[in-house]
Amino acid sequence: MKKVMVILLSMLMVLSLSACGAKNDDSTIKVGILQLMTHGSLDEAREGIKDYLKENGYDNIEYVYQNPEGDQSNLTTMADSLVNGDCDVIVAIATPCAQVLMNTNVDTPIVGTAITDYVSAGLVKSNEEPGSYITGVSDYFSSDKQVALIKELVPNISKVGILYTSSETNSELQADEMLKALEAAGIESVVKTTPDKNTTSETITALAKENVELIYIPTDNNLAASMGGVLQSAEEYKLPVVVGAAAMVSDGGLANVGIDYYELGKLTGEVVKKVLDGGDTATMPIVYEDSGKVYYNSKVAERIGYTIPESIIEKGNDLGK
Repeated sequence: MKKVMVILLSMLMVLSLSACGAKNDDSTIKVGILQLMTHGSLDEAREGIKDYLKENGYDNIEYVYQNPEGDQSNLTTMADSLVNGDCDVIVAIATPCAQVLMNTNVDTPIVGTAITDYVSAGLVKSNEEPGSYITGVSDYFSSDKQVALIKELVPNISKVGILYTSSETNSELQADEMLKALEAAGIESVVKTTPDKNTTSETITALAKENVELIYIPTDNNLAASMGGVLQSAEEYKLPVVVGAAAMVSDGGLANVGIDYYELGKLTGEVVKKVLDGGDTATMPIVYEDSGKVYYNSKVAERIGYTIPESIIEKGNDLGK
């Protein structure tokens, strides 16, 4: 009899545990995240998303994280996996992720982030009313403010080098805007592109031979992932490098004025929450993060033999401490 009771109690415990498991499965929200590659800005955006959702009551989320590290064939495979994985919403971190999901997807809502221009990337009909199953947050920031920073860093500057990866739509858009802003300010530009991060050093050498006084790099994913190499080349030629994101300053750039990618992520988390709460992506406008904070790196300044102006120190945040 005692043996029978033990067996019955064991069966009840198993049934109880199974029921708890079933309940958790039923209540869990599944959020897919497709991130183009690993680097500071995109990582910060991802953490901002997760923190916002947790802070706002979504502690029952199962995250399905995919990262192809920039490999296009793996990107397509991972997008297929997420689309077919019964996600409630998919977050696309960087333009290529959103584009491949658009080509793969049927009806799963997509929230983009770290994307400069949704319209030019072919993702939405308009920023005010996307018109499909994708919406999100833009990392667009005015080039005029970057030019103002450049002039503050190097007074009377006459020539700026612009460097970006030729295959990145976001980077090309930002480079074109910077070219126009520099021209309006009476500053000559030299534009060089690199096919990938492996030729960065050669491209910086080519810019140095053009006698540029400073290099500007937009929020370029390939270059953001190789800022150590950028710094090494900049140090060789004693060239200040202004970059498109704060994380790129932490990783080897001299200075930046622009958005905070962690805050960008939190804004993205807010959009994800609206979608999970029943919002329609087709009518949800693209959101912008435009805090315009100034960042600099005192250690980078030392390495390239540059003295940061007091005006920058007073209003900026030193990421080299």
